[in-house]
Amino acid sequence: MSKPNPLLAGLSGRCPNCGEGLLFEGFLKVAPRCEACGYDLAKADSGDGPAVFVIMIAGFLVAFAALYTEVAFHPPVWVHLVVWLPLTVVLCLVLLRPLKGLMLAAIRDDNPVIFMFHKALQGMGWLGTVKRAINDVPQEDYIVPLGKAAVMRDGSDVTLVGLGLTLHLALDAAEKLAEEGIAAEVIDLRSLVPLDRATILASVRKTGRLVVADDDYHSYGVSGEIIASVAEAAHEALKAPPARVTFPDIPIPFSPALEHPALPSAGKIVAAAKRILGLGG
Repeated sequence: MSKPNPLLAGLSGRCPNCGEGLLFEGFLKVAPRCEACGYDLAKADSGDGPAVFVIMIAGFLVAFAALYTEVAFHPPVWVHLVVWLPLTVVLCLVLLRPLKGLMLAAIRDDNPVIFMFHKALQGMGWLGTVKRAINDVPQEDYIVPLGKAAVMRDGSDVTLVGLGLTLHLALDAAEKLAEEGIAAEVIDLRSLVPLDRATILASVRKTGRLVVADDDYHSYGVSGEIIASVAEAAHEALKAPPARVTFPDIPIPFSPALEHPALPSAGKIVAAAKRILGLGG
């Protein structure tokens, strides 16, 4: 019996060695080693082809049936379970144009690559819920470098860092802040491993303030790592303590009336930015 195509196996979230399930975060089946054959993701042999894995955050059926109103319930964000895998590139994508370029770069990379994709992003374009999600994707071959963040909006007063769905929230927050004369710089991380600390540090050194928005829990997540990196390397540039907008350390409620107030939002990012700017919030 021949091995499955490594790329197709990765796209389906299956082990590229035996074809059995390995990575599908919608049901929290995340493991560095395949349960069926013992294949070690962290030691994947790129000689057999690329190891590209696409992991969807939050459940497909729940997301569509509820029109995204209960998307966080099924399940929480588990990015922190994969970012520590040795020699593994972890990406968190939002917009289609860079997504294609990063996918092509991932296929050609010698290391295993894991794509984290928030399912609440599905349908933003064709439903028309977020106009900026509608963008042209060139048919030709092009590469977007792995491990490089992107500055989506220039600003001088505060740095807003987003990943996945929270990038849209950060951009919405920046627009609201601009109405009050506050210039927010917005960074799309794109890559979690390697983390582009240089772009974040350069922005914080310019603005002196930092707000990180993440769907993950408040404790032990990507937001804490970003803030720690800034505190270690650019603490002298900070004009105020960094802030983070995350999900609280509580079980995720199923009821929308309880769930929605706990989720990160553009309003919460605006409030955090104004608070560290000394404007209340």
